[in-house]
Amino acid sequence: MSNFTTTPRGAKAALMRSAVSLAALAASATPAFAMDAPAATAAIEAPEAPAADQAESQVPGDIVVTARRKEESLQEVPLAISAITGEQLRAAGVRNIRDIAYLTPGVTINSGGAEYTTQPIIRGVVGLGGNSGVVSFIDAVPLPGAASVNVSMLDISRVEIVKGPVAALYGQNAYSGVINYVTRVPGNTFSLDAEATAASGDLYQFKGFVNVPVVSDLLAVSVAGNYENYGGGFRDSVNGNKTGGYEKKDVRASVNFTPTDRLSIAGSFYYGNDVFDVTPLVYATNNCGALSTNVNTRGQFTNYCGSLNFNPLEVASIPKNAGVAGNQREVFLGNVRAHYDIGYGDIGLLVGYQKSDTHRFNDFTGTRSGIPFVGSDGRTYNLLEYFGSDNNDKGWNAELRYTSPQNKPLRFAFGGFYQANDSYSNTIISVDGTPLPTGVTLVDPTALRYLTVNGAPANAAATASFSTTKSYSGFISADYDPFAGMTLSGEYRRGHATVDAYNTSGLTNPIVTLAPYTFSYDTDSYRLSAKYKITPHIMVYASYGQGVKPAGVNPRATIASERYYGAETSKTYELGFKSSFWNNRVQVNAAIFQIDSTNFQINGPSDDPTNAGLVIKNFGGARNRGFEFETSFRPNRFFGLHYGIAYVDPKFSAGTLDFSFGTICATTPYCDQSRVVRVTTASGATRLALNLAGLQLPRVSKLTASGGVDFNGDVTDTISWFGRADVRYESKQYAQQDDNAYYGERIGVNLRAGIKTEKYSITAYVDNLTNNQTPEQVLKLTRLNDFQGNLSGYLPLPRTYGVTVSASF
Repeated sequence: MSNFTTTPRGAKAALMRSAVSLAALAASATPAFAMDAPAATAAIEAPEAPAADQAESQVPGDIVVTARRKEESLQEVPLAISAITGEQLRAAGVRNIRDIAYLTPGVTINSGGAEYTTQPIIRGVVGLGGNSGVVSFIDAVPLPGAASVNVSMLDISRVEIVKGPVAALYGQNAYSGVINYVTRVPGNTFSLDAEATAASGDLYQFKGFVNVPVVSDLLAVSVAGNYENYGGGFRDSVNGNKTGGYEKKDVRASVNFTPTDRLSIAGSFYYGNDVFDVTPLVYATNNCGALSTNVNTRGQFTNYCGSLNFNPLEVASIPKNAGVAGNQREVFLGNVRAHYDIGYGDIGLLVGYQKSDTHRFNDFTGTRSGIPFVGSDGRTYNLLEYFGSDNNDKGWNAELRYTSPQNKPLRFAFGGFYQANDSYSNTIISVDGTPLPTGVTLVDPTALRYLTVNGAPANAAATASFSTTKSYSGFISADYDPFAGMTLSGEYRRGHATVDAYNTSGLTNPIVTLAPYTFSYDTDSYRLSAKYKITPHIMVYASYGQGVKPAGVNPRATIASERYYGAETSKTYELGFKSSFWNNRVQVNAAIFQIDSTNFQINGPSDDPTNAGLVIKNFGGARNRGFEFETSFRPNRFFGLHYGIAYVDPKFSAGTLDFSFGTICATTPYCDQSRVVRVTTASGATRLALNLAGLQLPRVSKLTASGGVDFNGDVTDTISWFGRADVRYESKQYAQQDDNAYYGERIGVNLRAGIKTEKYSITAYVDNLTNNQTPEQVLKLTRLNDFQGNLSGYLPLPRTYGVTVSASF
């Protein structure tokens, strides 16, 4: 185990009707009604970046986005995009990426533990192996994996969520969508912002921002900082152990240098250090399937069927000498963005650096008293089971791009991109053997391999993987206006990646270490679209695109033929409609789509009969059909509402098999026995598999809806009041590929109200008003006493209420 550091820290139907009614009337601050002043752009090829001191007008207008790597009106882009300005983020109380789901239908953001394991799901495209398919950026610089996706909402000017494959624009892994954070650019006016929050659960937060124009129209700098401490909202009702708390420290420094009217150089550096308590985890006792014959778990069921009913929260104690107790993350992000207007176009250069280090040591089964193991003396001992990991990612990238003038009938851009990344991961599952008397060992020799002494992890049980990836790509995009109102667009990217790797698997006996190996692969991504403006304010579009999810390393592989898996491919067909009326005070947008995925990255059995672990392979696929609809209405500055709904229906295609459920389904009456098939592996062995064709993909809500309403009024000439409500609905999700167990629905309500002057404001708020504790994500965590396991759920934050005071100068 790599080094850990210890850091001390402190009436359903009625509800459904009321929530849906509120959602139908409601609206959050919405991209449809962005403020007139465009937010700072992330694209380096933009002619000018607006200063941070530009005030956002209260007159309804349109957001300028950079989703296609150039400045465009949101309502003019032939893509489904949700764009949320910094003012809207602050008004809605958005603190991290998970809160953005309240404002974005069609997007589900789950967290398997702490914030650094956040998994965005766009349009129901969920990753069952390999990468998630959603890539995140800060100022167009890609973030290094899941560990840094959920960064603090510090100094953010805008968040853009692009739905659908845009790998041709953003590079590999922009498979199902993109989340792009756009930071504020330092401006010409001195400004100072400060904010303090106190809330239930011993939550305290302090944020600050200062912008300093060092030399007017030449050099400006800004610094933003955040400190947040949460005591934890979860407590074991029996032993009083508390968990769910965290401590977060973030800082960003930015600079904007404009030596001439044609040349501008901007850059920023971000550092974040977060420490989270042991993950709040609940489990559901299996209720169906076969009865286990294992000596430790004899008589217990092997599967779960129907609506999940979780046991009360149990908080296990983590030994102090285990290192970190919970989850720890450090993130370093830096970038330099430059562009030069050469008179007949722009040349842009982007250089980025990313590094993240994460460490975990957590309770693995959600039981305070442990799970049963039989000792050599014939007695049964309940032992705690832990999961630990180290993950270290670092890399840099560079992009050079030329963009032609944007006022011509034919507009184009082309360039090249290079990226180099190092990734290391080390995982371990261990059993705390402290309760075993001297001289007593475990009967099961497999479980004995994972035994720890006084909570110290056993390195012999580790699975480790290291890889270096170097990739480069060339890209081109073009727009052409053949006649008034019509625009044809095309984007294409050709990429090549080479991976050097090695891995060690402790899931076999003896442990297997593969010799270092190298593999490479090529990717082709493209998107074709056409849009037509029926009137100046009504636009229809059609698009067809191919996305690619990159290949990767199999850390559990024990034989050469399974060292890596190949790329996954999707084809997306989309028809859309965007409209605005009454001087942009009413907007209605809609889209329908179909997504066909092939060469699915999914867990399958190893061809090594001694390897009990599953490895990622490419087979089968999925088909997903759905629609999105958003409407908003802001008649004046005193009132606004917005409502959005999204429906997806992702189903496995023919030929998609799951080997982990083949044997389980065969012994579960609730399971469709006609789906159980016998498959011969490459080694000649036969294994049972579950035919997934036609089943819904897990961890996906078919129906999501987001809505809200906001009110504003005047108390005096200098004092105004405000209030808002945001509602989020998610339909049930299946926990696993067999569609036997499900959880949900989820309804969340956030409320805010307060008063403000030109410089000061005070806001009272309640998040998660209904205290909905439907888990954000459900996974099957394997028990080492019989290699079966219960379904375990990762809990969201409980109801939180508090007060925020802010000042701006």
